[in-house]
Amino acid sequence: AVSGLSLSGCGGSNPTNRTNSDDLVSTPVKDMVKLTLQSPVHLTNVEARVIDPQSGRVLHQGIIANDHRLIIELPRVDLPAQRPIYIELRPSALNQSSYYDPILGNTAVFGSTLRALVQSSANTQTILIDPYTEIAFQRAQVRSGWLTNRNDVSQLSLITQNSHTAATSEVGAVFTVRSTLLPYGISNENDLKKLSVVANQTNE
Repeated sequence: AVSGLSLSGCGGSNPTNRTNSDDLVSTPVKDMVKLTLQSPVHLTNVEARVIDPQSGRVLHQGIIANDHRLIIELPRVDLPAQRPIYIELRPSALNQSSYYDPILGNTAVFGSTLRALVQSSANTQTILIDPYTEIAFQRAQVRSGWLTNRNDVSQLSLITQNSHTAATSEVGAVFTVRSTLLPYGISNENDLKKLSVVANQTNE
């Protein structure tokens, strides 16, 4: 004999026991994009923010606790192709922020904000934020007429793509250097030696 208990979940004539597929509500899976926000040197307790310049909306806010990078995921819908996105590394309001200073050969207080404005590709991206991106950002502010309240992110939409592209080219021409993504964050003298070897091999 078949126990009635074994049939209790199989429907039957009682409509309250039936499962209607139309009643199931599926949660759509978001299409996500991975972004790596990267510094050339090791950071401690530094805050990272990603902002949409057009709307001023903060897309992500997090802390680089003890690393040179922060890997995040954002919905692809927030990163339309060829739209600029703004990234900043700034001192944490909760704990003292620091970075490895290659000139001092030691850690130093991270006391000011570094900014970058880049074009979103709507694909996996690694974005470098360093003094050169900050200089290019400041130059773009001047070219765009953003001359007051220059830390007010609500004015990000003032920077046009043309002004930022021209500013980046100017920085490259003046300093005759280009920011380079490294597979590690410089945190000691040995890292600098490895960087020197890479530079020598590149120049051969």
